[in-house]
Amino acid sequence: MIFRMPDAQQLLPMVSDDTIWRDLKKLIDDKVVEKRGSTKGAYYCLANV
Repeated sequence: MIFRMPDAQQLLPMVSDDTIWRDLKKLIDDKVVEKRGSTKGAYYCLANV
């Protein structure tokens, strides 16, 4: 599963961007999700466990 921030915003219109970013950072810190790329080109995918 690969997604970009606009995908998350579209799927979760009732959730603020700050909340999406905070939750995404927690998933990255917990090694559940990996960030690939940088800035506007960044995308996120499930980490290999």
